[in-house]
Amino acid sequence: ADPPKWQPASNLSDALACYWWSLRLAARWSAGGPAVAPLVRRLGGVLNERGRRALAESDLETAEALFKDSFSVFANVADEHNASLVLVNHAAVCRARARTHSTRRALVAASTRAALPVPSADEVHQLTAASSQQRRAVEAIRPHRREQAHLCEQSLRQLAADEAQLGEALGAVSLRGSGAATTGKQALEALARAQSLNEELGE
Repeated sequence: ADPPKWQPASNLSDALACYWWSLRLAARWSAGGPAVAPLVRRLGGVLNERGRRALAESDLETAEALFKDSFSVFANVADEHNASLVLVNHAAVCRARARTHSTRRALVAASTRAALPVPSADEVHQLTAASSQQRRAVEAIRPHRREQAHLCEQSLRQLAADEAQLGEALGAVSLRGSGAATTGKQALEALARAQSLNEELGE
């Protein structure tokens, strides 16, 4: 008989169960200590990987829940590096949701031959959330810029793009929507943050 085929999703679920039970047993029969931290990190890693797979399958609600759990696990053992990577992934969920709205607006404009509709409140909310999550990740990564130069540069570049996109969306709302003064100010602030990040990157 042929050996069973490797199934990543199933293996991740098995690994998650193993680490969960290991931690429960460790909590019951020991005082925790250094031996528990590696198990906690592995649990966080599995949750993050499952979140990435859910994101790749466009299951955004599941991905977000898994990333939140993974972040909590890494935060519990003060693992700032891995926690920051989870924040980057969480930002990708918000970005994907915003992209769904912008694609829908483009399709409406194309089908009606009208001007591109103003970004919805939910699209702006998701763009704001993406920038916020990415900014938190950058703040955690920046102190380690020397050791993680490539990761830091990638994160800064993505944050600059997020801030620019948020600024453009807010600008469109301020020109054609309500609350023009407040929204316009927010747009300028986001664009200024994007410009500052680009200057930091030397662009």
